[in-house]
Parts: sequence; C-alpha cells; structure tokens
Amino acid sequence: MGPERYGRVRGYGVGVTPTQLSEVSRYTQHAATDAQDSRVRRLEAEIQEIRQSRAAEMEEMRQSRAEMQAMRGQIDRLTSLLEMYGSSQAPGISGTRRDSGTSRGDNDDHPPAD
Repeated sequence: MGPERYGRVRGYGVGVTPTQLSEVSRYTQHAATDAQDSRVRRLEAEIQEIRQSRAAEMEEMRQSRAEMQAMRGQIDRLTSLLEMYGSSQAPGISGTRRDSGTSRGDNDDHPPAD
C-alpha cells in the first residue's frame, strides 16, 4: 500500500478524501440521530396512548364499583324488607313454602300409611 499520503484515505478507493469521509460521517450521524428522534417520538406517543386508555379503564372501573355498591345497598334494603315481612306474619306460618308430600285432600292429623 505504501506510505501515508496527505489528503488521501486508504481502503476507500481512488479519489476519496478525508473531507468527503467527514461529510459522510456527519450525514450518517444526523441520519442516525433523526431515526432515534423519530423512534423516541413514536414511543412517547405510544406511552401517551397507553396512559389515556389506562385512565379510561380506571374511570370505567370506578363507575362499575359505584354501581356495584348501589346494587349492594338495594339488595340490603330488599333483604331487610323481606325479613320484616317474614317476621310480621302470624305465628306458625313461615315465609317459605313447605312441601309436606301430601295432597290437598290429605288430613295432617293422620300420618300416611306405610
């Protein structure tokens, strides 16, 4: 290859100068920086989108929780009303249906024959 010569670069072919190489180097550095900036902007937009969807999901969960609590309150009120209704009935009559296995014509005083 011979000795180094001013104004020439080895390994790049005939006619390539150090100035040309530095321009290419600066161009590739700018291109790489631009690509990185573009990627960063895209990722920041994606993060923002995820944050917004998470906030929407959290609000939906809050609303669902409030609805569930309201339903729980309604169930508690209905339960207490049913308990009051059941306790206000005459003694010997329960609020639940009993199935004794006898038909309407059977007399409860006599046990069924085996």
